[in-house]
Amino acid sequence: PPAAAMSARVNELSHLLSKPAAPVEGGATARVVVQERGAAAASGVHSRRGLGRLPNEMVRTKMDTFESLNCMPSASAAKVSELYQKAVQAKEAGQPLAPSDHNSAMRWATNGGIGFVCGMIAFFLKECIALMFRTRAQLLDKVTEDTRGSVELDWVSAVWLRAVLFAVVLVTVSATIIVFFEPHAAGSGIPETAGFLNGVIIPKTFTRSVLGAKFFSCVLAVGSGIPAGPEGPMIHMGSVAGSLVSQGVIFPPFIGRLVRQFRNVGDRRDFMSAGVAGGVAAAFGAPVGGLLFVAEEIATHWNVNLAMQIFFCAIVACTTVELLTSAFSGFQYTGSLGIIRDEAAILFNVNRSVTVNVAMFLPTIGLGVVSGLAGSLFNVLCLGATAFRGKYIKPHKYFFLFEPALLALVYISATVCLPLLFSCVPTDCDSDADRPECARVGQASVDLSPETLLPFGCPAGYYNPSASLFINSGEETIKHLFARGFHFQYDYLPLIAILLVYLPVSAYTNGIACSTGIVVPCLLNGALIGRLFGLVVTDLLGVHPDDEFMEWVDPGAFALIGAAGFFAGVSRLTMALTVIITEISNDVHFILPIMTAIMVAKWTADATGVHPIYHALMDKKSLPYLAAVPHAGAPVALFTAGQIATAQIVTLPAKVTVLELAKILQSRHNGFPVTIPGPDDRHIFFGLVSREHLLGILKSPNLWSNTESRSQNLWHKLRKKVVSRLSADHLAEQELQTFDHPEELISDRVNAELAALAVPANQKFEIDLKPYADTSAFTVPETFNLQNTYTLFRSLGLRHLVVVDDLHAVIGIITRHNLLESNLHHCLSYDRMKKPDEILEYKIKHATAAAAAAAAAA
Repeated sequence: PPAAAMSARVNELSHLLSKPAAPVEGGATARVVVQERGAAAASGVHSRRGLGRLPNEMVRTKMDTFESLNCMPSASAAKVSELYQKAVQAKEAGQPLAPSDHNSAMRWATNGGIGFVCGMIAFFLKECIALMFRTRAQLLDKVTEDTRGSVELDWVSAVWLRAVLFAVVLVTVSATIIVFFEPHAAGSGIPETAGFLNGVIIPKTFTRSVLGAKFFSCVLAVGSGIPAGPEGPMIHMGSVAGSLVSQGVIFPPFIGRLVRQFRNVGDRRDFMSAGVAGGVAAAFGAPVGGLLFVAEEIATHWNVNLAMQIFFCAIVACTTVELLTSAFSGFQYTGSLGIIRDEAAILFNVNRSVTVNVAMFLPTIGLGVVSGLAGSLFNVLCLGATAFRGKYIKPHKYFFLFEPALLALVYISATVCLPLLFSCVPTDCDSDADRPECARVGQASVDLSPETLLPFGCPAGYYNPSASLFINSGEETIKHLFARGFHFQYDYLPLIAILLVYLPVSAYTNGIACSTGIVVPCLLNGALIGRLFGLVVTDLLGVHPDDEFMEWVDPGAFALIGAAGFFAGVSRLTMALTVIITEISNDVHFILPIMTAIMVAKWTADATGVHPIYHALMDKKSLPYLAAVPHAGAPVALFTAGQIATAQIVTLPAKVTVLELAKILQSRHNGFPVTIPGPDDRHIFFGLVSREHLLGILKSPNLWSNTESRSQNLWHKLRKKVVSRLSADHLAEQELQTFDHPEELISDRVNAELAALAVPANQKFEIDLKPYADTSAFTVPETFNLQNTYTLFRSLGLRHLVVVDDLHAVIGIITRHNLLESNLHHCLSYDRMKKPDEILEYKIKHATAAAAAAAAAA
């Protein structure tokens, strides 16, 4: 009966694994085993051709150049032995066992420190960018202050020359920092951050030099006036701050020792997630939005305890930057430390609220559709520019260096020349509405910041609407567009002209050799579209300032909705974007129209088939990102783990000679299953040992045993040496090599060192791998459902997943590259599907054969 056969199989398997492995003469235990799927065992009953595939079917892409992180802590005896000794000492001293440190005070304090550093970075970043814009305004004022009302050629040339020179010099210096000093600081850094927190090793992207280069490059690029924003780089800098603070590398040694317990891959990932939330909170003044941004877009690993600590970090970051911004203006202390002002806490504070009416949801849905389509168009332009740049510009260093200067020349020229095509508008139409030029304006045209309504060649009492939007900073322009109660302050032509220039140029700017982001450009593009849409609605329904039922008919209100919808179409964010827009506008009761526009824009953009911008950029950068849902040419749930596993693997015996280990490590493998002999020449899985641990062992010759003069069983003698030589901290340091210095693991220098060890004299030295093998490494049977395999691998942050048969013998291994979309599309097709009954019959047949083999071996 099947139940009896299964029970017998379990008993025999337990008996087999409890028996010590039989010694093999002449060091034959140290052998390299290369197993290929489809190669039948000697008995003929263990062929895996039925569910497997050929080894050469693995798709090779540029993504193969990236390695994965293993975020799960190793449970090798060498690591656990220290914890056991501490527990024994606590028991002897009559102390209770120490609980897990996942909620320790030091962890909370570290998150608070990360938030404080993020707040300080954001404060200095904003103040430096504001200083750049004030300097630019002073340069232009010197030309325009005495020539208002004049548009002579000399005046235009002087304005153009000063504006262009200022922008070109700044972006050239910004690009020089990137091209010659720190290329990894280019762009926003959000795709790299999301890729790393997904488990991809991206070398040299989260270092102190990247933090410094990104800061100064961002200040210069955004301050030059090109269509870019600092929020994206701030998110990357927050993740770098999380890495540096948690690892103690920016503190004196006595402080660094306090966070030594966090020097491991898993904790570093969690603190970097907190840094991302701190960056969002500090950039937007949105702590809740920062938490949701990490949960929705960035983090792959998530739990409630981690969420609370991340939220604390976001609170500290937001509080720090708001306190400092309120207390200082232009780096001058105002004497108000402790007071949080509205202008410091709210990025785009709307000047008045309007009543939400159910009648506005119909135009809101229409605006959501338009914004979603425009967001998809923006992504297409971004990706097209990225492809063009990668093919024609990036291969040439100096082309890449001077591309931002050319971009600044074109854009700044447009900002100076286009306003000259538009007529001046009075600033006092509310007091003299009978003038012909006030017929369209109707109501007051002066908003809460009249000083930002630039005359730009207009006489006193007039402003140039195009210049007021073009020449101001992106944040000031968005404030103008969000202003309510000034329905016709900006008419169709200025808005259309700016949109036609700003949208394509801002799309092209993403990816230049500067540290820039697309958040502010996306909000500005969406606000322009929303304001235009609101003008159409206003012209159709009229202006009703005193009618509560029709108060929602306001271009400023639709500008806010359009900004949310456009960014949703670009990024496909929903919950986080809703909260961020609400927090930066301080318009909580407007949340229903905002949510509606965001969802409609997301659905519309998804229907176009264009990928979200950050995910598309990860594809362009060849980052092997694992999405939340696997994408394949057939239903993933109809396949098994054995059908996509790599069948050609290298296993290690429990004891291996230094000579053979040095030869094996000259390959590019990073994970090695450790096996013990089993029946029918099978190799039963014992644990998994990583390349970094093996290299650490080879660098400690005192761990080698001389087989000519010492006993074969060295574990009892090695235990003390493991603790003193390769302690848990030492092994954690070795694991961090894959993050900090991956070149130390696979390189010509490492291969040369290994070749020096691969000499016949080292054949007599043996290493016992049992103390270092992770006996808690995850395994799955070959008939394990592929959908569950994908979820297990991604959610736990695994690097290797070993595939075993019914006797727990190693038959394959799954890495990140096996689960990539390109490989799944190639390997999974309808003609390879297996019927559920066929898989079940296969499993029963081989389980029965395995039980019989175990019984025979016993």
